[in-house]
Amino acid sequence: MPVQYINFIISVLIITCALGACSGPGLSDEQRKNIAEEKERRKPKKVDDGMLIEQAMIWGRAITDTASNPTTGEGWELILIEKEGQSVEKLSPKEEEIWVAYHYMIENNGTPGENVQADGDRIIYTVPVFGKDDGHLTGMWLVRIEKKALVLSL
Repeated sequence: MPVQYINFIISVLIITCALGACSGPGLSDEQRKNIAEEKERRKPKKVDDGMLIEQAMIWGRAITDTASNPTTGEGWELILIEKEGQSVEKLSPKEEEIWVAYHYMIENNGTPGENVQADGDRIIYTVPVFGKDDGHLTGMWLVRIEKKALVLSL
């Protein structure tokens, strides 16, 4: 056998061994599935205001339905605004508008309900709180939800 042919075979074997050693064991099916899910989760999404409002309603209802005390969570904050308690000065202008509107509706024989509005980089969800004995407006639950948290949840 010619020396060139032997050198060629040895070169091919060395390159094959080197490439095989560099490639590692590869990914398992579970790892591939996890990577695909993460790519899908991070895929850019087109989100409109309607989708954000709808998601904020879902979050707001879930948070206030189980609420007994003000609290915070990942991407949201729950505050109880009381009629004779917390100062309106702690509210944003938009939150104060809603608070005043609830009182206006009561004074004019209306029945205020839940409300969702954009307020800068967050969505606010409010729901009036009525006294159990007399049915009078005693306050409102205010949920401040970061828009980013809503978008990531879609």
